[in-house]
Amino acid sequence: MLVAAAVYFLVIVPFNAVTMQGSKVIGKVMEHHARDVEDALSRLEHSEKEALANLLRKLGHGADARSAGASSIVREEQAKAVGEAHPT
Repeated sequence: MLVAAAVYFLVIVPFNAVTMQGSKVIGKVMEHHARDVEDALSRLEHSEKEALANLLRKLGHGADARSAGASSIVREEQAKAVGEAHPT
């Protein structure tokens, strides 16, 4: 799931934004991907789907926390760079 998200934001969105043809390709890829995911999930029982959803939520919260931490590090580094460029 994380790989799919990374591919989407790092490859698909930029490619999609460039051309109309890219947009059509992405639509087709995502349609096939959605069918594959539905097929894979159809093999799970309801309780397994609930467990999976809880685990993915937990992973998502961890990713959000790491992302927030990374953002604060970037802001600190940017502030340092500005301070070094314009000493008072």
